[in-house]
Amino acid sequence: MWPKRLDELKIGGRQVTGDGNVFEFVPYAEGQTEAFPQLFGYHEGVQEHELQSVSMPLASKALGRDDETYLIQVAIKLGLIETHFALYSRLEVIELNHLQIGIKLRLTEVDSMYAATYVDGGERRQLVITVEAKKRRQRILPDQIVRQVKAAFNETSVGLVAPVALVSANGGIYVAEFVAVRREDSERLENLELATEMLYKLKPPVTGI
Repeated sequence: MWPKRLDELKIGGRQVTGDGNVFEFVPYAEGQTEAFPQLFGYHEGVQEHELQSVSMPLASKALGRDDETYLIQVAIKLGLIETHFALYSRLEVIELNHLQIGIKLRLTEVDSMYAATYVDGGERRQLVITVEAKKRRQRILPDQIVRQVKAAFNETSVGLVAPVALVSANGGIYVAEFVAVRREDSERLENLELATEMLYKLKPPVTGI
């Protein structure tokens, strides 16, 4: 639906929320060839890890829905974020606790947030993990996640934030973990860099995922 004339002028758009805003026009980044490139998301060849779902009540599975709230609930019940940071993250996380879901802030919303202790240079430090959830076939929007990272620094005193996106895909949950951001770099943060990605296949399958 993006106007062809804007494509020709190499002008795209990005989501901007709060204060009555919806989006803003932005010039293409260097090397960008389309208005809304899909930089991150599930694709063929992603490494898979089987994750049990027998610990979920059958009633919960029967009421499964294809929406972000249910996706977050499943991830919490199955310890998905805990599993990912224990097995596949580059960060040496030694403790991880879920804090809250659906955190509404003035300029953004964080679907789920975790607090963690990690080891850095032999010292134990604190970090926050922000989680953005997307329904099947929805795009991961980097600008949205960048705002979540900045909001997490504004609301906490930690020195490191690790952003994560979850998407329902191929009978499981696709996890994109982005390179963690240090507080001193947050003001200049504009782009995300993928750290690790994984497809967690639920066994047995869960309705809505």
